[in-house]
Amino acid sequence: MTKKEQSIWRKEMLALMNEDADWYRNEDTERFKRIQELAKKIETASTRQFSSHISKERFEAY
Repeated sequence: MTKKEQSIWRKEMLALMNEDADWYRNEDTERFKRIQELAKKIETASTRQFSSHISKERFEAY
């Protein structure tokens, strides 16, 4: 995932949050599920970016 994709996901997530200030109170709504999905995508994309830069040599040198 690229930074651009993460930026798009963040903007979408923030737009959904701003539409309903109480979005987090009802876990059964599509809005809540979509926000959670986007948050997970953003979080795992960040982790993948770091792990893709770690080589065996760097890991062993640490």
